[in-house]
Amino acid sequence: MIGQETISLSDWTNRAQLLLDAPQPLRLSFLCHEFPPLGGGAATALDQLTRTLAQRGHAIQIVTIGLGRASTMEADPAGRWVARLGVGRKKLLAPSAWHLWRSYRALKRQSHRLLSEFQPDAMVAYFAFPAGRAALSLQKNLQVPLVAFLRGSDVPGFSNARWGAFQKAQRFLVRDVWANADLLLANGQSLVRLAEAFMPERRPVNLANGVDTQRYYPPVRRTDGKTLDVLFVGQLIERKRCRELLAAMHWLDRHQVPARLTVAGDGPLRAELEAMAAKLSPRVQVQFAGPVARQRMAELYRGHEVLVHLSRAEGVSNVLLEGMASGLCVVASRPAAGEVCGDGEEHCVYLDAMTSERLGQTLAELAGDLDRRRQLQVAARTLAQQHQWSQVAARLEEHLEPLCPQIIPLRQHDVLRRPDTAGSTQKKAA
Repeated sequence: MIGQETISLSDWTNRAQLLLDAPQPLRLSFLCHEFPPLGGGAATALDQLTRTLAQRGHAIQIVTIGLGRASTMEADPAGRWVARLGVGRKKLLAPSAWHLWRSYRALKRQSHRLLSEFQPDAMVAYFAFPAGRAALSLQKNLQVPLVAFLRGSDVPGFSNARWGAFQKAQRFLVRDVWANADLLLANGQSLVRLAEAFMPERRPVNLANGVDTQRYYPPVRRTDGKTLDVLFVGQLIERKRCRELLAAMHWLDRHQVPARLTVAGDGPLRAELEAMAAKLSPRVQVQFAGPVARQRMAELYRGHEVLVHLSRAEGVSNVLLEGMASGLCVVASRPAAGEVCGDGEEHCVYLDAMTSERLGQTLAELAGDLDRRRQLQVAARTLAQQHQWSQVAARLEEHLEPLCPQIIPLRQHDVLRRPDTAGSTQKKAA
């Protein structure tokens, strides 16, 4: 059956503008030494951003490191081509300095063929080292624009512990990457400031993490029990201040405030923290859940009321945004939450005096004030909805457009026939 559709001049203009504003498909190669199930925050962000870009029509290749020595390649359910290089890595989290170096060598030696076959319009290196350093030769040999995405430990002054024996070489290893990248990005304003202090002539663009608010959302109803359910998510390292959190649990115990703490993560402090938890009375319970699979995280957030996030240094954290999107009341340090939550305490509770006693008092106050908890939970969810991954992807597209002149913008093509001013044009439809 043949039908006809009448299109007015205003309708035509609106449809044309939607097409003109739509991003043009790109072929993008992402390099990183971690990708789920390996890695922490950066791997999660890489997964979410590339998943969103694939949904927006871009062709995505990810070259990363896998577990063990075998290399694999697959087209995953999200429509991405994922190559995992085997370097003998054994741990899911926090690779050793030696494995960082082996990751660099593998990415440098094996990415050339993979990218040559994929023929990307641009490549994005997550972390200036190892991925960014490995990509420098690809930038020259393949004539592909390089985007270096600073994530935290690759920024001098952020976290020295991760580099181990290579600490003295850090500045040398990242400086050339920053200087030669066609575009420099950073996850959050705190990293932008640290980067400027290190290399004032290369100010990164702030492209902070987002969150999937359809995946992370509050439960239909939270229980109003007398026991406060507290959640910690992250590596068990000094920078995350998890020792202070366990000490705060002891403060609650001494002041007879019932609480349950779930610790989701692993790290070198775990044995010490478990020993601290073993001395608590049954009034305060601590569960060490270890690394939790990404597909279980949304349920984990919804099962708690308060998220404690006390990091000494942080970009814009996935954990913070996911917890807020899930409607948790957030107790945080300003370095961990300040960029998202602002200066006031409408969306979270800041702990300016970082002592276990003050943290315990804050948790006790929240335990006794249901209305305040509910107010903060609603405010957190509302704020998180302003930080969608789709917005992050759109901003990245804007910054990539000048780097990819070979992509002919749609507005240069006569793809629509303008209706005459008499009123309408006819379009046949089967």
